Amino acid sequence: MKLSGKKIRHKLLESDNPAILFLGLVTPEPDYKTSLLLNSALGTRFHSKPSLVRAAAENPECSFSRFSSGSEYNDTSYELVRNRNKKCVIDKKFSSLDYLLIIKGDEIADTRDYLVTRIRGIREISAVFVLDDNIAIAYSILQQIG
Repeated sequence: MKLSGKKIRHKLLESDNPAILFLGLVTPEPDYKTSLLLNSALGTRFHSKPSLVRAAAENPECSFSRFSSGSEYNDTSYELVRNRNKKCVIDKKFSSLDYLLIIKGDEIADTRDYLVTRIRGIREISAVFVLDDNIAIAYSILQQIG
């Protein structure tokens, strides 16, 4: 039996750069209640983290509340950040959004529709937008969020 000269390459599914899903949420609810609503719908355990502090031209220092959750069963992590306060906005492209929900993990592509459907099922959340990850949030803000 003659062996062919072709090499077969197998690609591993594990990646150093997990997939990221950016969601924009619109709701009049305060941050702690929004995190509780997401906990109920998604089975997450959001807890308060130190606020995201960002300098802006019109206001020397803006603070945005932040909540974080991780999964016990896989590498998925969730970050819920208030997008605006009375004086400033994290990113002017998304000034109409109340919250940014950033979900990182290797299984996001498989569960994206499920997550969005679950969040849209929350009565207190008026709208859920899937943001394009190519234009989403400035790199420096993502670095601060972690």
